[in-house]
Amino acid sequence: MTEVHKGEVVRVVGSSSEWQGSRGMVIEVIDRKHSDGDDKVQECAIEFGGERRWFMVEHLVKVVPTNMVRFFRAEAIERWHLDTDRANDLDGRRDQLIVSCKMSGVFQSAARQPKPMNSFARWMRRFDVRHRC
Repeated sequence: MTEVHKGEVVRVVGSSSEWQGSRGMVIEVIDRKHSDGDDKVQECAIEFGGERRWFMVEHLVKVVPTNMVRFFRAEAIERWHLDTDRANDLDGRRDQLIVSCKMSGVFQSAARQPKPMNSFARWMRRFDVRHRC
């Protein structure tokens, strides 16, 4: 089971709710035991622009906050000289950045210089957010 915490940004998925696909912030979490066993179940209050709705945690996925995605894109453009159009497709996922860097030739030039690759690895660890989009 995925656990969410107060203050995290999530997206509604796997639900027939009118809120499907909407992003919001977790403002309250209730942990309780499942009725047929010892499994823990989470119910979360999510705020969508002033409105509060409750969802079971299995209908939510964590997402990278929008301001972090903008920062991630700006860093990729500045640090690895990615094309702006290519960087605009980045959503904060590590694997996506690696593919973009490969397509732009960043790894070929960095292979001749080991120091930038170490810098790349350190930088990516800072943004290794565990989420599904």
